[in-house]
Amino acid sequence: MPFPAHGEFSLRVDGRLLIAELTGPWNIELVDRYRIEVAPFIKQLAPDGPWGQIAICHRSVLAPRDALQALADGARVLAGQYHRVAMAYVLPPEVEGHGIMESVFARMYAGFQAVECFETLASARDWTLAQIDAASMTP
Repeated sequence: MPFPAHGEFSLRVDGRLLIAELTGPWNIELVDRYRIEVAPFIKQLAPDGPWGQIAICHRSVLAPRDALQALADGARVLAGQYHRVAMAYVLPPEVEGHGIMESVFARMYAGFQAVECFETLASARDWTLAQIDAASMTP
């Protein structure tokens, strides 16, 4: 029997950015719900070329292995088929998992997606927009 979704999220588009506010910890049930609810946003962004995503994390960024695997599988699809060129995580020091998950995310996205972790939204936004600009100039 599946568990109820743990954690919560909200989504919004800001130009070429998909902004996700994520409150964890997360489980696979939340990731499954996220993948359904994010689809209309991806359909809005993907046809116009490269775009990036910023996940602003609250309370906890921890998740079990199955949830992380589902996120990684989805990330491969977003990068390969839907033109997402960058993924930034905002992980302030008070978020549970700060200092641990940075290396997990680096391994998770290795070889197919630019990823970075930041302590502030401003630095995450600057980096993500630079990644989008660089990808937009590549023929």
